[in-house]
Amino acid sequence: MSEATKELNEILRKYDVSAEDVIEMMSQWLERKVYDDREETLEEYGENDFIRLDNLHAEINKLDWKFNFPY
Repeated sequence: MSEATKELNEILRKYDVSAEDVIEMMSQWLERKVYDDREETLEEYGENDFIRLDNLHAEINKLDWKFNFPY
């Protein structure tokens, strides 16, 4: 495990933030970046990184539905 991962885990435990909470927050942030602020994000990150963010959003969104909306 990298130092960054260890430190992030420590902060998440300190504030009692679950993986499901992080998944939901990431999904919402990525949705804003990819869909709501599309042109600005494309300009800021470039086409290749924008595609990466879009694909990451799709994967994180699946986890969000799986763990936060299990009905």
